[in-house]
Amino acid sequence: MKYQDLIDKLLPFANEEISMTVFTANKSGNKATDEVNFYHSLEDNNDRILCVKQTWNKATFENVTEAKITTDY
Repeated sequence: MKYQDLIDKLLPFANEEISMTVFTANKSGNKATDEVNFYHSLEDNNDRILCVKQTWNKATFENVTEAKITTDY
């Protein structure tokens, strides 16, 4: 994923207050997945704009998968 991909997806919300959460899920073995969720506002965390996910190796901290943007829920 390129930063421009994320910027393009968030650009329509440039003048809007948004919030985000970060979640790490431990997978089996040495893998973990980070998930960053962007929401429309601090008050409404059910109205997600998009999510960025990436899996990485817990032992080496190297990325296992490319970061991906999800907008379908």
